[in-house]
Amino acid sequence: MIGRFLRDESGAVTVDYTVFLGGVIWMGMTIVGDVATATMFVTDKVNTRMSYARIVEEIHGSFGPDSVAGGGGDEDGAADNPGESAAGGGAF
Repeated sequence: MIGRFLRDESGAVTVDYTVFLGGVIWMGMTIVGDVATATMFVTDKVNTRMSYARIVEEIHGSFGPDSVAGGGGDEDGAADNPGESAAGGGAF
Protein backbone atom coordinates (compact mmCIF):
# COMPACT_ATOMS: atom_id res chain seq x y z
CA MET A 1 0.00 0.00 0.00
CA ILE A 2 2.77 2.51 0.86
CA GLY A 3 4.73 1.45 -2.22
CA ARG A 4 1.73 2.03 -4.47
CA PHE A 5 1.19 5.48 -2.88
CA LEU A 6 4.84 6.44 -3.50
CA ARG A 7 4.70 5.33 -7.17
CA ASP A 8 1.37 7.08 -7.88
CA GLU A 9 2.01 10.58 -9.32
CA SER A 10 -1.51 11.48 -10.39
CA GLY A 11 -1.94 13.97 -7.53
CA ALA A 12 1.32 15.82 -8.28
CA VAL A 13 -0.26 17.85 -11.05
CA THR A 14 -3.04 18.96 -8.69
CA VAL A 15 -0.45 20.12 -6.18
CA ASP A 16 1.44 22.03 -8.89
CA TYR A 17 -1.72 23.76 -10.05
CA THR A 18 -2.70 24.58 -6.49
CA VAL A 19 0.67 26.20 -5.79
CA PHE A 20 0.55 28.04 -9.12
CA LEU A 21 -3.00 29.28 -8.48
CA GLY A 22 -2.02 30.43 -4.99
CA GLY A 23 0.87 32.42 -6.48
CA VAL A 24 -1.36 34.02 -9.10
CA ILE A 25 -3.93 35.01 -6.48
CA TRP A 26 -1.21 36.42 -4.22
CA MET A 27 0.27 38.47 -7.08
CA GLY A 28 -3.18 39.73 -8.06
CA MET A 29 -3.94 40.83 -4.52
CA THR A 30 -0.58 42.58 -4.29
CA ILE A 31 -1.13 44.44 -7.56
CA VAL A 32 -4.67 45.47 -6.62
CA GLY A 33 -3.44 46.69 -3.23
CA ASP A 34 -0.62 48.72 -4.79
CA VAL A 35 -2.91 50.26 -7.40
CA ALA A 36 -5.50 51.12 -4.73
CA THR A 37 -2.83 52.78 -2.57
CA ALA A 38 -1.45 54.77 -5.51
CA THR A 39 -4.95 55.82 -6.56
CA MET A 40 -5.75 57.08 -3.08
CA PHE A 41 -2.46 59.01 -3.00
CA VAL A 42 -3.18 60.69 -6.34
CA THR A 43 -6.77 61.42 -5.30
CA ASP A 44 -5.55 63.10 -2.10
CA LYS A 45 -3.05 65.22 -4.06
CA VAL A 46 -5.70 66.30 -6.56
CA ASN A 47 -8.10 67.11 -3.74
CA THR A 48 -5.43 69.22 -2.02
CA ARG A 49 -4.66 71.10 -5.23
CA MET A 50 -8.35 71.71 -5.86
CA SER A 51 -8.72 73.07 -2.32
CA TYR A 52 -5.82 75.45 -2.86
CA ALA A 53 -7.23 76.53 -6.21
CA ARG A 54 -10.63 77.20 -4.63
CA ILE A 55 -9.01 79.23 -1.83
CA VAL A 56 -7.00 81.27 -4.32
CA GLU A 57 -10.14 81.81 -6.41
CA GLU A 58 -12.04 83.01 -3.34
CA ILE A 59 -9.23 85.38 -2.40
CA HIS A 60 -8.94 86.65 -5.95
CA GLY A 61 -12.71 87.14 -6.12
CA SER A 62 -12.73 89.04 -2.83
CA PHE A 63 -9.63 91.13 -3.39
CA GLY A 64 -9.09 90.98 -7.14
CA PRO A 65 -9.15 93.89 -9.56
CA ASP A 66 -12.93 93.70 -10.06
CA SER A 67 -13.84 93.83 -6.38
CA VAL A 68 -14.49 96.96 -4.34
CA ALA A 69 -12.15 95.77 -1.57
CA GLY A 70 -9.45 94.93 -4.07
CA GLY A 71 -9.21 98.39 -5.57
CA GLY A 72 -11.55 98.13 -8.51
CA GLY A 73 -12.63 101.29 -10.27
CA ASP A 74 -15.36 103.60 -9.04
CA GLU A 75 -18.47 104.48 -10.98
CA ASP A 76 -16.87 107.65 -12.33
CA GLY A 77 -14.05 105.64 -13.88
CA ALA A 78 -11.34 107.04 -11.65
CA ALA A 79 -8.72 104.63 -10.45
CA ASP A 80 -8.29 104.09 -6.73
CA ASN A 81 -4.56 104.69 -6.80
CA PRO A 82 -3.52 107.85 -4.95
CA GLY A 83 -2.48 110.68 -7.20
CA GLU A 84 -4.41 109.57 -10.26
CA SER A 85 -7.43 111.45 -11.48
CA ALA A 86 -10.18 110.64 -13.94
CA ALA A 87 -8.18 112.57 -16.54
CA GLY A 88 -5.35 110.08 -16.20
CA GLY A 89 -2.81 112.45 -14.74
CA GLY A 90 -0.52 111.39 -11.93
CA ALA A 91 0.66 113.28 -8.89
CA PHE A 92 4.08 113.78 -10.40
